[in-house]
Amino acid sequence: MGSFIAFALIEPTGSSFTRGMNRVGAFFGWQAAAIGLAVVLWWRARQLTLSKGLWWMVRVPIALAALLIGAILMLFGWAFLFAG
Repeated sequence: MGSFIAFALIEPTGSSFTRGMNRVGAFFGWQAAAIGLAVVLWWRARQLTLSKGLWWMVRVPIALAALLIGAILMLFGWAFLFAG
């Protein structure tokens, strides 16, 4: 959530083609922190005995991170294949 807020609130800097690249860097920085936290949560929860509902809730953050990474990779693949 913080990555989307930071992306919206940071003023774009630079000129021409690179204008706003600081916002993209901030977005990916926050996403990296969230992925790190999700991996730690998943790793620690593996060692606990959890109910079925809590077991699934622990895996939601890492699943969302995997979906984001997959979406970015698919976007890059689409751009390389179909963009002129």
